[in-house]
Amino acid sequence: MKKLILGAFLTIFIASASQAQNRPSPEERVKQQTEQMAKDLNLTEKQKEQVTELNKKFGEKMKKMRDENQGNREKMREAMGELRTERNTELKKILTDEQYKKYLELEEKRMKERGNRGPGGDRPNR
Repeated sequence: MKKLILGAFLTIFIASASQAQNRPSPEERVKQQTEQMAKDLNLTEKQKEQVTELNKKFGEKMKKMRDENQGNREKMREAMGELRTERNTELKKILTDEQYKKYLELEEKRMKERGNRGPGGDRPNR
């Protein structure tokens, strides 16, 4: 019986550890986000540098916001909206009018796709 319980515990532990490893680090997330934007918006090298710094800055702000509002979904949603607005204001200074318009269109499309997955991202409704 002890071996069965130990085996179940180890299985759960290994599954949890491997799931945590699948998440990109904040640095990897910034790099992925910047590369996707560079591809989608045809960014110049200077813009890529500026967008990388912007993505780092707002990645840190998002983490802080999540930590401060843990468990309060409504407050978190409100804070995320404010951060998104602030980020877009700064992003508009970096991009051309045409790039910014395309960025907004892509964001709207992404938000619609995300909204269709139900609560908690791609997890099924419970």
